[in-house]
Amino acid sequence: LKHVTQQSLVIQFHRQETDRLRSAIQFILSHRLCQKWGTIPNYADKVVQIKNETHCILKEALVLDLIRNKFEEVALASIPSIYTCDAFKAIKENEPNMILMHYKQSNLVQKLLTKYHCPGLGEPIHTNQGGSVYSTLIGLEGSGRVVPVQEWLDHKMEHIEWSLQMKKEASCQAVTKHMEQDLLSCPQ
Repeated sequence: LKHVTQQSLVIQFHRQETDRLRSAIQFILSHRLCQKWGTIPNYADKVVQIKNETHCILKEALVLDLIRNKFEEVALASIPSIYTCDAFKAIKENEPNMILMHYKQSNLVQKLLTKYHCPGLGEPIHTNQGGSVYSTLIGLEGSGRVVPVQEWLDHKMEHIEWSLQMKKEASCQAVTKHMEQDLLSCPQ
């Protein structure tokens, strides 16, 4: 931010860390494992306990291993926050022309930029890869119970985030929390 010119505009999209990690885990489980997208089809055969036309049941212990080893999207989602005391200090000292927005507003920004600066580009391109053709379930170790991945994540997210040490290098968390509260209070 130190070398940003007065004519530049920095647009920063933000997504809360726990939400970003949860989404990454859901993507790996429903797409990379159940639908065998990408680089892990052989490992998917080990993790998938049962798969039919409607359901995909995954082995909990092997799912936890994938998360613990920060497999692909988990590694990207669990990087330390860029919002540190040093970053907030640089913003305060340099006062860049900067917009901080919730990530769900990216299409709106792209549409506005296209309208005024690149009118021939057309509509923003945005796809959500989050949907799955299967109901993704986790087979709980020891109990034999099966639960939907969303319910499993509801119970595990705090422990997962802690075990990945996502806050290890965090600083100025209060400032970040206030910023997130302000962003979430904006109308969608």
